[in-house]
Amino acid sequence: MWGASLFSITILLATSSGRSALEAYANQTITRFAEQAPYSYLILVFAAALALVLQLMMRRRSPETPVVFRVRWELRGTSSAAAR
Repeated sequence: MWGASLFSITILLATSSGRSALEAYANQTITRFAEQAPYSYLILVFAAALALVLQLMMRRRSPETPVVFRVRWELRGTSSAAAR
């Protein structure tokens, strides 16, 4: 999950069109929040709570146990029969 997010951020920030698109989106968002101050505080609190819950979920997630196959060989007979 982190890899995909970091890749998206890197691609957006590495290209000039990505940076200009992010800047335009940020300016538009700031302008809308400035027009509706109480609404922006509610969204800010909701986003912070959501980020906290997602962080806690990721920390509490148990690591997946790898699948382990155990192979046991059994040789029957005497050692002289196996040497032939």
